[in-house]
Amino acid sequence: MDLNQYYAENKGRINSSIMEIASDLAEARLVKKHRKFPEEFVEPENPDGLDNNCVRYKEEYQDEYNEFYDEEYERVASLMKFDFGEKNGIARSHPTGNVQIHSFIGPNSRDDCEDANIRDPERVIITDKENETVEVITTPQINPGMFRRRVQNLMLSRLPQQEAEKFVVSTPQKLELFYDVNLGAFAIDAEAVGNTPLYKPYTGEEIPDETE
Repeated sequence: MDLNQYYAENKGRINSSIMEIASDLAEARLVKKHRKFPEEFVEPENPDGLDNNCVRYKEEYQDEYNEFYDEEYERVASLMKFDFGEKNGIARSHPTGNVQIHSFIGPNSRDDCEDANIRDPERVIITDKENETVEVITTPQINPGMFRRRVQNLMLSRLPQQEAEKFVVSTPQKLELFYDVNLGAFAIDAEAVGNTPLYKPYTGEEIPDETE
């Protein structure tokens, strides 16, 4: 398969694999430097929660892990001539002639919460825990476009226009915030989160739903 075609068609998967490799290498560097087991670097994400298997790096190791992770990601991506910011995924300094390649994709990472948080702490997922939200005021003067559409939505449910407008003015639109470290922020109607399949607006990839 041609390099251009392969990278363009599998850019998201290649990036995920590099992130997983970088995470493993960063963890290995922590182990080597501090001479501790991997589990000694993490703590429960919610210490007071019941049956909580989700973990995060301890505060004293998080910045160091982030630094190692960034270095390893850049190193691996450079070796693979990969640049997620490029449309075709190929670093500009790399000649794109008739290069034939085999798969760079390794085994799929485990989906359980604990392993996923250690390997890829920045991945975008939907969970049962309370996430960051914002409330957007919508009136004829403030965010009028959203106001109009919210009213139309309620009227489609046979709510009279006057009542729909009163509800929309008095009830802010609640949005749940997400952030893809590779591409940027986005927000989704909080009522939809956890209740229907959702997709990243930048890539069209489905957001993993780990709600119970």
